[in-house]
Amino acid sequence: MKMLKALFVNTFLFFLALNANAYDKIVAKDGSGDFTTVQAAINAAPINSLVPYTIYIKNGSYREKISIASNKTFLQLVGESVANTIIYYDDPAIVLGTQNSASFSINANDFSALNITFANTFGDGSQAVAVLVNADRAAFKNCRFLGNQDTLYTKGSGTPKCYFYKCYIDGNVDFIFGSSVGLFDSCYVYAKSRSSNGASYITAANTPVGQAYGYVFKDCILPSNTGSTLYYLGRPWGNATGSTSAENKTVFIEPKYGANQIQPAGWSVWDGGTITSQITYAEYLPKNLDGTAANTASRVAWSQQLSDASLYTYANMFGAWDPCTLYGFCTYQQSDIAVSNFRVTKGAVSSQLDWNISWPLTGINYKLYRSSDNVSFTEVYSTTAANDTTVNFKYVDLSLPVAGEKYYYYLSASLAGYAAHITDTVLVSSKQTILSSSTSLSAFSQQLGTPTDPKSYTVSGVNLTGDLTITPPANFEISDDGGANWHTDASPIVLVPTAGVISNATILVRLNALALNTYSGNIIHSSENADGVNVAVSGSTALIVLVPQTLIHWPLTLAHANTDSAAARSASIEPSTSTMKNLVLSNGTTVAAVQPYSNLYGQAFNAGIAGTGLWNASNGGNGNTLNRSYYEEFVIKTVDGQSVRVDSIVSNFNFYGAAGTVSNFGFRYACVWSKTGFTNTSSAVDSVDVISCDSSGVVAIPVTSAHKGGFTDYLLINTKSDGTGPVSRFAFTLANDGVTLYSGDSLTVRMYFSCGSGSMGRYGTLKNVLAKGVVLTPTPIKIISFTGGFDGSKANLSWKTENELNIKEYIIESSLNGNSFSEIGRLASSTSLSNRYQFTDNNFTNATVYYRLRIVNNSGQVTYTNILKISNQSKTFSINIYPNPVERELQISYPKAQKDAFVTIKSTDGKKLLYQKLQNGTVATFMDVSKLVKGVYLLTYSSNGETITKRVIKQ
Repeated sequence: MKMLKALFVNTFLFFLALNANAYDKIVAKDGSGDFTTVQAAINAAPINSLVPYTIYIKNGSYREKISIASNKTFLQLVGESVANTIIYYDDPAIVLGTQNSASFSINANDFSALNITFANTFGDGSQAVAVLVNADRAAFKNCRFLGNQDTLYTKGSGTPKCYFYKCYIDGNVDFIFGSSVGLFDSCYVYAKSRSSNGASYITAANTPVGQAYGYVFKDCILPSNTGSTLYYLGRPWGNATGSTSAENKTVFIEPKYGANQIQPAGWSVWDGGTITSQITYAEYLPKNLDGTAANTASRVAWSQQLSDASLYTYANMFGAWDPCTLYGFCTYQQSDIAVSNFRVTKGAVSSQLDWNISWPLTGINYKLYRSSDNVSFTEVYSTTAANDTTVNFKYVDLSLPVAGEKYYYYLSASLAGYAAHITDTVLVSSKQTILSSSTSLSAFSQQLGTPTDPKSYTVSGVNLTGDLTITPPANFEISDDGGANWHTDASPIVLVPTAGVISNATILVRLNALALNTYSGNIIHSSENADGVNVAVSGSTALIVLVPQTLIHWPLTLAHANTDSAAARSASIEPSTSTMKNLVLSNGTTVAAVQPYSNLYGQAFNAGIAGTGLWNASNGGNGNTLNRSYYEEFVIKTVDGQSVRVDSIVSNFNFYGAAGTVSNFGFRYACVWSKTGFTNTSSAVDSVDVISCDSSGVVAIPVTSAHKGGFTDYLLINTKSDGTGPVSRFAFTLANDGVTLYSGDSLTVRMYFSCGSGSMGRYGTLKNVLAKGVVLTPTPIKIISFTGGFDGSKANLSWKTENELNIKEYIIESSLNGNSFSEIGRLASSTSLSNRYQFTDNNFTNATVYYRLRIVNNSGQVTYTNILKISNQSKTFSINIYPNPVERELQISYPKAQKDAFVTIKSTDGKKLLYQKLQNGTVATFMDVSKLVKGVYLLTYSSNGETITKRVIKQ
């Protein structure tokens, strides 16, 4: 009865929704709705809603990077049609990291979507997320998720749940991954062919410890791809050498597999450190597409073939959450006609067009149209699907456009009773063509002295007869190697085509101006006989904003005693140990729970004798009157060459054993600072009281109090720390503008305490004393680039720096063997934030010369750059590596490998970590770098007696 009722209600809602008035808001690119962008409609939705708020999105391609805030609950998006309502973006993880590359990010609970295509169109070769589900109770019906590596990322706090019904998901590496409970019901999972043969992975669940369910695929179809890539059903993310915290769970219930699609082993470990006993990888009654039983005889021994799948129910997986209560989710809906991955590949004498259908149906008619002017199209091919299992189609066009012309193609897919899908156009060109993924980038905002975070786009070229030159406008910089080297208008990027083609190259862009101003211009892309392509950039600069930080931290706990924490100390501050005057540590016996140092109470002390917790004058203490002879002292001293501004002193303090008031115990606390170590009483900067205190659980005493002991201000402590530790927090402000410490300066802070109790066991408990402020000295100089080249009988060197304010000069040194260096010239520093330098060695007399820079700062300290090797015999080849930075898998492309070709990855100190011998004739390979720790490595490619080394960043 419950299901019938739900079916009736949802059917009613379905027909009700056919009326546009049933939606709260409508999005339409043509302006016929309430909004023209999806993000604007989401922003207008109510916050913390408890009922669905529905946004209807009319057909259109919406290029938006969308984020749904955590307070936009119960949001529902309904597309006009899944084939034509497309939300996409093209950020790669190489720049922003995996999570932040997502085109569509969901951070609010109770989200749902119907009839929408979500995509990340960055392209093959890098991680790029289409949808990030970072919330609980997210549901999708009749949606498409298009991408390559890392298409769909599901996660969230607690035990997040998500549901996918009759959806289509494609990709090529770990394209369904994350930690949530996820049910994929009657979905098509299309594992695409990769650009090179080999193996790949469909899922990468990192199910948390104790979570009963991970990913469950019920009645899903995994059709064959168009190539020879074989897929593992899953591999265990988070269960590998150095990190085995995940209990990975992935189960396929009555799946149907395409022929030669799944690896015989079925499942894979991550690496040699994977603990397979923590993994639940299972199948229940897997079949082939023709209905026969799938061959699972070669599955890995630690996977399971289930005899019963009754545990995997909605109720067990989702608890009280029932996706059937969502609009339209449990009503029957016929699959739509939606073409995916329509593309054209140009060959020497023909072009191949191929595509796959998201939801196959018998009788779909495909018609392919071609045009030479993108206006008048003629049908060149037609085919009709003979069954509902064939998903891949192709056509070879034996006609190529003549020199200087292009062919445009589009595909129409139709079937009586269904809405037809007409694809976007793809083109084949015999004209020199430059393509860019963007025509403009969003504005940059730079703080002077530090370049902005980069933005990215991709550029490619076909039929090129010359190099592709990419030139940024003044004050902007670009990189084509993941940020390892940056190019300016004076040193543009030059990309060399292979057989006239430049594959998608990721170009990073940043603003790195030296003055306050606004900037704009175009990144110019040019090649012989090709139409130029521009990418507009703009931005502005602002003064440097100094971010407050912890300069030094005394935990005063058992592990540290009275020394500071090295882990928390700024590089601009020297180590320090606190000292006491007329205060004594607890004896640890009067109150056994209160030791001299402990993790709970921190430091425990009193002003009386023998550490008994007494404070009165008869026992050697100062009683309830603050006295400048009873204090603990903390010193903050700068490292030579550094300067800081100290703004506040923060601590946690309470008395143990009783609560004090003005009228009885008189527990008091004051703070004073000095820049002369309290030695020059006539100085204006000596013995200065703090000017205010931000405190919790305390009361400030007026200056007229009889117990102030000469202090301008102090605090009465009216809470105690019995069994809880010193919970009251005090943040003392030192001065209105802070206290600046230059190179070698020190700041001495003294804390004073009083207690009017005459009983033993009244300990002051002090913990987590911190000095907070900002580092004024720029970070040590950074060499952005150090490059050179041979020119006739001389070598030209150039380098670029950042944070140069403390530099005196650069000494250029050369060597014929790379070991013994001698000075050949000097250049004075221009002492500004960012500079470019050039130097010419007119005595280049050897076939190979090594160069380095000796950098001298104003204090005489010396640092060296890496060694630069320049040869008068230029390299005959180059290599490309991506993504860089990389998280898991690195692809290296190179000229055709010769005998004894290999790739190695070494640490910066020369230790060989990875090695791969290359097969003769190959032009690309993959390397798994997931087990490398984060850092910088050197990748070397060697072939035919020549080598090239590039820097790789593991993130």
